[in-house]
Parts: sequence; structure tokens; C-alpha cells
Amino acid sequence: MNVKLVRYNFIFLFFVAVLGSIMRFFPLQTLPFNYPNILHAHSHVAFQGWVYLSLFYLIVKQYLNEKEISSGKYKLQFMLTVAVVTCILISFTYQGYGLFSIVFSTLFQLLNYWFIIRFFNDVKKNELVKLNSLPLRFIKASLWFNLLSTMAPWAIGIISAKGLSGSEAYHSAIYFFLHFQYNGWFTFAIFGLFFLLLEKFNISYHIKSATNFFIFLVVSVVPAYSLSLLGMSYKTSILYVAYFAAILQLVSIIFFINSIKSSISVLFQNFNNLFSWIIVITACSFLLKLVSQSLSVLEIFQQIAFTNRNIIIAFIHLVMLGFVSLSLIGFFIKFEIFSLKNSLTKIGILFLIFGFVITEILLVTSGFISSQLYQIAIFIFSILMTIGVGLLLLRKNNFEN
Repeated sequence: MNVKLVRYNFIFLFFVAVLGSIMRFFPLQTLPFNYPNILHAHSHVAFQGWVYLSLFYLIVKQYLNEKEISSGKYKLQFMLTVAVVTCILISFTYQGYGLFSIVFSTLFQLLNYWFIIRFFNDVKKNELVKLNSLPLRFIKASLWFNLLSTMAPWAIGIISAKGLSGSEAYHSAIYFFLHFQYNGWFTFAIFGLFFLLLEKFNISYHIKSATNFFIFLVVSVVPAYSLSLLGMSYKTSILYVAYFAAILQLVSIIFFINSIKSSISVLFQNFNNLFSWIIVITACSFLLKLVSQSLSVLEIFQQIAFTNRNIIIAFIHLVMLGFVSLSLIGFFIKFEIFSLKNSLTKIGILFLIFGFVITEILLVTSGFISSQLYQIAIFIFSILMTIGVGLLLLRKNNFEN
């Protein structure tokens, strides 16, 4: 698969950033757009255009050879997905949830099933891949969680058809999808690629601790869904499951730190300063994600986590920008898919990092800042992130390694 295909991923990321900036401008000026439509387009393209296609490309490129990629028609799968996500972007922006957006979302899921089934079949044929290796175990788990998450859109359709839109059942289905996407599919795929990256650079890690990290994390995923439901009326019936999930997640952090602590100095010696910043921010974002999820079992944190909209947005951005997106950019760089040949590209990444950090601070501290100042500041730094992504796209040879 040609590295130039990755340009489509960054184009989708640019549209995600533009839509995010438009949403940040709404409180400052009346716009001729429907806010919920922009929000749906923003989130769908972030998940399906930027993250999905990036993981698709990285997983296929790292685990399959050219013969398997050709016979599996992965380039065709990729381009069909690009076309469908483009239609999703347009239909959600102009229509919101309607006939066309639902049709294209359904087509996306069918393409997703094709990818999962085909990859499981093809990876077994690659003699260079160790089928029981830890990185591949993470990747396989991620695809199973991806598959599990797709039950939610079908359930949402049934719930809506019964006139229960907006009910707890409806929101529970949405949280099911989100949970198994970013705590399952995204997280496990990223760690599969991370440990593979360590192996490719001959950076040793503590295999037993890494394996225990995998086990505790994978066991925690299903019960951790309960952490997303603690704002529901039935939270008392799932509280002990939530406690169990929180403990598993916190223990997994210990194993993760232990697995790489002897490799940290080597890790930073092998990578340039910019990539070191990416490692630090993604690692901190992941740890904050697990800790904040685990703390949500406490009543005092539930009040904040499920009622404060800015805190909810800060958490989603922590996961999607700080952990997922920066990890993907880091992988594209270190797997030599994306180039850092010019200073504008480096400035673009710095803008993205700086914009992310400042907007997170603004979201968390919004209660201590005047409303007008907050809205202006968060819009400015959203624009900064958009410019950052635009700079990554500016030079075509960034995608010609």
C-alpha cells in the first residue's frame, strides 16, 4: 500500500479540526449551520475517517506482506472507506441523522467487517509474523473489541424505532459504542503497535510485566463499561462491577510502568526531541485516562464526570487527541510513513501539541475564567490546532517516504 494513501487520513483530521473550530465559534457568533449536525460530522469523521483509516493502514502495513495486501484487496477496501467517510462527512454536516447518513454509516460498518474478517485470515499466512507474539495479541484483541462495538449502532436503530430515543437504553447503547471503541479497539491497537515498534528498534521490555498488563487490561474492558453508566438511575446495581473494573485498570498501570521502566532511557536516546514530547504526552494522557475512569467510582467524582459538560469534553479530547491522535502521528513518523523533513511540519506538530494542552487546561478550569474570555481563548487555540494539521498537509513530500 502506497504511503501517499495516508494523506487522506490527514485530510480527514483537518476536516475534524475545522469542524471543531466552527463549534467553538458558535458561542461567539451566530452561524448558518446546525450545531448538532456539525457535532455529529465532527465525531463520526474523527472515529471513522482519521482514527479508523490510520489504524487500518498501520496494521495492514506492519503485519501483511505485499502479496497478502494485494490478494486481500486492502487498497480497494481503503479507498472505498475513504469514499464512504467522505459521504458521511457531507451527509451529517447537511442532514444530521437521516436517510443518507444512516445508509453511509451502514456501508462503513460492512467495510469494517470485511477488513476484520480478511485480516484475521491473511495474518495467519504471513510466515514472518509470530502469531503468538504480544503485539499481535493486542492487535487481535483490538479487532475483537472493534467488532463488539458495532453491536451498538444496530441496537440504537432498534431502540430509536421503538420511540425510545433519548432514553437511558438509548444513551447506554451510545456509551457501549464509545467505550469499546476508545477503551477497546483504539487502545489495544495502539499498544499492539507500540510494543511492535519497540521490537523493531530492538528496545527490550519486560515481557512478563507487559503480558500481565495485557491480561489485566483485556479482562477489565467489559466490566469497565459499567464506569460509563454511573450517571444512570440504575448505577447502584452495577457499582461493585465498577469497583472491580477500576481495580483491574489501576493494577494494569503498575504492570505497564514496570514493563517499560528499564527501557525508558533507551527509548528517549533512540528518538528525537519532538518524538520524545509525543511519547511523554501520549503516556500521560493514557495514564490520566485510566486514573480518571477509575476515580469515577467515587461519588464526588461522579458529580463532576457526568454533569460538567466541559469536563466530559476534556476527557474525550484527552483520549482522542492526547492519547490516540498523537500516538498515530508518532507511529507514522517512526514507521517511516510520514516524514519530518521540513521545519513547517515540525511547527505543525508543535502547534497541535500546544493547542491540545492549552485547550485541556481551559476546559478543566473553565469555571474560574469569565465566560467571554474562555470562549475566545478556546476558539483561538482550536484554530491553532487546525493550522497545525494544515501545516502537516502543506508539503506533499511528507507522504513520500
